[in-house]
Amino acid sequence: CPGWRGGYSGYSYEFSLVDSPGGEEDVVMESGGATLVVDEVSLSFMEACEVDYVEEMIRSSFQVVKNKLADAKCGCGSSFNVAAF
Repeated sequence: CPGWRGGYSGYSYEFSLVDSPGGEEDVVMESGGATLVVDEVSLSFMEACEVDYVEEMIRSSFQVVKNKLADAKCGCGSSFNVAAF
């Protein structure tokens, strides 16, 4: 379940595992065997995003690999800024 909170560059990506959608306003998307649950408030930040499962030497995780709304991001890629929002 991705969420948004403050980060180095304004907003930060936050993913957590859930057993089921938390509320009636949650939006459920499925692709490639994975289910993504997004709360309604965060959905506007996800409109132009691409989420992928990334395997690296030290970790494997779901990550936002493309965000067309972000006009800046921190060096590690975990936070972003949206000027036009």
